[in-house]
Amino acid sequence: MLILALIIHSCREPYEINIVAEDQQLVVDGFITDQLDSHLVRLSYTASVLDNITIPNPAFADRVELHDDLGTVMPLRAHRNGEYYTPVFQAEEERAYRIVVTLGDEVYQSTFESLPEVSTTPSLQVNVATDDRNIVQGSALIRREGLVISAQIDKTILVDQKPAYYQWFLSDCRPEFPVRSATTRNCNVFNDITRSTALYLHEDNYLANLQNVSYSNELTWIARPNSLNVSRALVIEIDQLLLSAKAYDFWTRVQNAIESNGTIFDPTGARILGNIENTTTGEATLGFFGVYRESAIWEQLIIPGY
Repeated sequence: MLILALIIHSCREPYEINIVAEDQQLVVDGFITDQLDSHLVRLSYTASVLDNITIPNPAFADRVELHDDLGTVMPLRAHRNGEYYTPVFQAEEERAYRIVVTLGDEVYQSTFESLPEVSTTPSLQVNVATDDRNIVQGSALIRREGLVISAQIDKTILVDQKPAYYQWFLSDCRPEFPVRSATTRNCNVFNDITRSTALYLHEDNYLANLQNVSYSNELTWIARPNSLNVSRALVIEIDQLLLSAKAYDFWTRVQNAIESNGTIFDPTGARILGNIENTTTGEATLGFFGVYRESAIWEQLIIPGY
């Protein structure tokens, strides 16, 4: 039995998800967005459970390139641990892109992908509200105070009655006071798998009578601690992406595999193939390369005492 480490990431920090694959394989995973930035593609190998590997086993390519549909080739810069970065650029409207990886005698490439079709990239709007809920503590059901964090969904961005597909990154930490300003990130790990296996995904469907309204989509609920720690604050930093239908389908299948037995391990992992192909052998391989819209502004929540 082998573990596939799929990485949901931005150019900042990865989110690792381990699912099972039958054979050791190369994983090609990453995305670019419409924001001006240096974007990350990460290469790794699946690893045996018997090896007790808890972090991705990095792969090192001879060459990693970003190609567009006009024939432009952009080499990626090798960083560390199988990480490869684009020069600073942004994905353009009506252009298509694919990643091409040369590793020894084999060439891996994704299908061409384009920015999702919407009227505009939606802004990120986050709501926080108090909400008491029943939770299980030991063998008892108790009522706890807490906070619910939601993202506002703007239905006016939909075009031609097509759905919009969202993904959010929630990064949390508890730095000492004083917390750095909202222009500087306090947390350096996105979606730490040791704290949560959640994938924050949402499909916004076209509804004829609800095209000029917005609504809230719950992201997470946080229980109020039994005793507030006045010397610390819970900091949550939120990023928002708009995915393609193909990417949403891929990550939804990953999410279903994770949730099928309540753990990050599932024997169906080998069937969760994305848009990467080994062109040398003609076989599909693991991972996904996406072209997404990214909200220009990320949100920082500072919750004292939590």
